[in-house]
Amino acid sequence: AVQANVTTLVTITQLDPMGVAFSLPQRNLGDALAALKGEGAPVTATLADNGGVFNGRLQFVDNMVDASSGSLKAKAVFDNKEGKLWPGAFVEVSQTVTVLKGAVVVPQAALIEGARGTVVYTLEHGKAVSKPVKVVYSQGLEAAVTGVQPGEKVVVDGKQNVRPGANLVERAADPKPAASAPVSDASKPVAP
Repeated sequence: AVQANVTTLVTITQLDPMGVAFSLPQRNLGDALAALKGEGAPVTATLADNGGVFNGRLQFVDNMVDASSGSLKAKAVFDNKEGKLWPGAFVEVSQTVTVLKGAVVVPQAALIEGARGTVVYTLEHGKAVSKPVKVVYSQGLEAAVTGVQPGEKVVVDGKQNVRPGANLVERAADPKPAASAPVSDASKPVAP
């Protein structure tokens, strides 16, 4: 017989697919909502102690930002046919916010903001050349830009003293930051 206000006898939990709840920074809300309208953004869950890496999809984003943390509750779903994900276990979650295919990435330290926009100094035949760039996306210490080509070297150290046409000497990266760093051709996900 079942009676009201009695201790729960059984809790049923679905193990495959497995839902994983996590916090999503508010700054990534727009990208997450756009992904939900499509197939859902890719999400990776990593179990502690080399327990494995699982690929899943964003399934749900809460409709309210937590004012104290600036984040939203989110849920991703993962195939769990092998039963390695377990309810209550802790996993590290990373979400691919956006993928910039063929992006040219430079160190943020190379960017110079001015009255005429953003520029970088490149090294050409030992001389400084000012090139206007447009920042497409920035994250951490790197920025995806247009206006420079993969393989060009950009000034990252002492840029405040550089003028167009100035003689430059390239320095090796060790032991301190290089005077120029190669622009990389990166087709990689940018994480929150």
